[in-house]
Amino acid sequence: FASFFNTISDALSHAQPKITEANQTVVRTWSSANATCPVKDKKIHHKPYLALLDDVTARWDTIKAVCELTSQPYSPQSTIGKTIDSKAYLLLRCQPWRRFVLLMSLTNGYHDLRVHMYDRSGSVVMPCVNIVSDPNLYLHIISCLVFGNPECLGYDPSILI
Repeated sequence: FASFFNTISDALSHAQPKITEANQTVVRTWSSANATCPVKDKKIHHKPYLALLDDVTARWDTIKAVCELTSQPYSPQSTIGKTIDSKAYLLLRCQPWRRFVLLMSLTNGYHDLRVHMYDRSGSVVMPCVNIVSDPNLYLHIISCLVFGNPECLGYDPSILI
């Protein structure tokens, strides 16, 4: 799926050159390198299926967004729901400069996309988007994550890292 997401992002940047103007120096790519081995952390060992990165090694303080995949339907009480909760906790714990974090889940045969937004007081899950029947919304979500400015990903503009 990392190659698929990166191919989509590359096609979007070629089809719509204006999409990359906001962050010309940032090259965000999806990586599945930690799908089978945990991200380095002294206390907690978790594996994000896909991590959005700025061309660096995945650490919980460098991951921009996470996408989890399952063929099963989504439920907040299911394994995927708990997995997303755990990854959001790790991102917020290791990135105190973030106002919120965004995670995605592809469920139900990898056709149902949800965006999960977590801040320090709770979370919100958007309604399901079927990527087959609503590809434009899917492309909009992917392009916002990959090409959006740091504030779109929850970074506090008053804090310089």
